[in-house]
Amino acid sequence: MHLRRRRPRTAPTCSERALALLALAILVPLEILAGHLAYETLGELDSALLLMAVLLNLPIALLALWRPLPGAVAGLVLGLLLIPEQVILGWRLVEVQREVTAIVTHAYEVRAATGRFPDDLDDYVPIDERNLRQVQVYRLLKSGDFQVLYFIGTRDTSHWYSSSGGWGYYPD
Repeated sequence: MHLRRRRPRTAPTCSERALALLALAILVPLEILAGHLAYETLGELDSALLLMAVLLNLPIALLALWRPLPGAVAGLVLGLLLIPEQVILGWRLVEVQREVTAIVTHAYEVRAATGRFPDDLDDYVPIDERNLRQVQVYRLLKSGDFQVLYFIGTRDTSHWYSSSGGWGYYPD
């Protein structure tokens, strides 16, 4: 029976280490941005958890110094776990805020024409129907003002516009 000899492991080169660390240097700021964006899309607790997960890059960086390829792969996997969902939710945030801005504009146009804000959004023509799924409520207040509430990643976070107070957000 022949046993195959293992080739001796060669030490990683400087360029291999540099490439692995460069990958981390690109991914970590994107992960931090994703964590901060999560505050607006998912709330403060999820944002804090994502930002804490970014700390996993410290042992990954050490691994990348010792074993560049596994370190780079681990960094990429962590980046893929943290970044894509926030990119999608960030895009949704932009789209829904654009829709809500159009709703607000519509309400002020109705008031300019009739002297009061609309009771509902029956006459409103949406930019994109899909964005209305994120709009929780449009309501006319007893004071004659109106309020639009909407969410992005979870209903536990509330974004709003109020004609009496402007734009607001409550994270959890």
